[in-house]
Amino acid sequence: MGLESLADRLRSQDAGERRRAAEALAAVGAPAAACLREALLDPDPRVRSEAVDALGELRDPESLAPLRGLLNDPDSWVRQRAARALGNRGDAEAVPALCRALRDDAEGVRHHAAEALGEIGDPEAAWPLCEALARDPDEVSDAVPASLASLGRPAVEGLLEVLRGPAPAARCRAARVLGAIGDRKAVPALSQALLDPDPGVRLAAVEGLGGIPDRRAVPALCILLQDPSSDLARRAAQSLAQLRDVACVPPLCVAAAGRRDPAAQASREALLSFGHEAIVPLCTMLRVPDEATRRAAVDLLVSIAREDPAPELRHAVPTLRRLALGPGGSDDPAFLDAVELIEQVTESLGDLPMPASAPDEAPEDLPIASQAPAHEAARRPMATPTCSTPAPPREARWLSPLRRLLRGRGSGP
Repeated sequence: MGLESLADRLRSQDAGERRRAAEALAAVGAPAAACLREALLDPDPRVRSEAVDALGELRDPESLAPLRGLLNDPDSWVRQRAARALGNRGDAEAVPALCRALRDDAEGVRHHAAEALGEIGDPEAAWPLCEALARDPDEVSDAVPASLASLGRPAVEGLLEVLRGPAPAARCRAARVLGAIGDRKAVPALSQALLDPDPGVRLAAVEGLGGIPDRRAVPALCILLQDPSSDLARRAAQSLAQLRDVACVPPLCVAAAGRRDPAAQASREALLSFGHEAIVPLCTMLRVPDEATRRAAVDLLVSIAREDPAPELRHAVPTLRRLALGPGGSDDPAFLDAVELIEQVTESLGDLPMPASAPDEAPEDLPIASQAPAHEAARRPMATPTCSTPAPPREARWLSPLRRLLRGRGSGP
């Protein structure tokens, strides 16, 4: 059917006929733009909706102003379609009207307005989106946090305000979006959120910190490995795995040994994700007085020897021999098997150099894991790395968290 015939059908007295004509015009494409603009004025909302959908796919600049006007249409379905069409078209001039639509009475309109603002990507939408997040967090569309995450850094200041707000649901969403954006400016506020009275906010803060590559979060996350909440401890271990700072290896080893729940398994998985980078600090853990921690370190070293062997494994051999065969040594077959396996692996590596050396002092005097509550840990000062300050020696970075974060689980054997 030709364009003229379809245009005539748009003037039919039958609303169903006009709607079908609008659908057919959408398939015609750009030549039908003028007819579709005319259909935006149709008295039937179904016809207007079809025309909006069609114009949302066309690159017709003359249709943008009428589409913006339809954000005030009396029919919520038309307003929703108009918001979606403007997002598809990437119309920056529609941003103020779309921001106003975030307060629309219809949930579908609010959702598509938020989604459109994310697609357009104008930083001016950041504050209105943050206000929408804080205003009604229990009913807010998932499109609001998704659009804020897509806006990135321009949204950070507003999200930090939401994180300090009164609504726990809004604080949860803000923490997760800040983690998705990954701006280091959010680390202090997210670390403070680990003290939040709402457990959901604390969990969201842990998740958010895991998404930001910043060592300042490591001490507080290490303390949370001993949190009574298994979910919180498990997520702390996962976040530490994402941060990949070897300073957290000793606390993770203690957590892997000290619990029998999903948090311990997550700590073990986090350690294994470090691969050979965890070998030297794990060798340090062979010397602590707590037997459960030593056993966990042995088990982890054996797993790494099988999956990611490296010359650093030679550091473990003397201590393992002493534990298995020396005076007062263990008669546990696991130690003997570990010695045999690691010696075989290190022999197979030949004369490859060892890039790091294990600390000479054995940390038998170091305190072992505590059940220190998270609120005490989070109040402890956290070092802030700067570009002008070199990182501390590798061994010091392993031992310092052990001394500072772990408190006596017993004097050991």
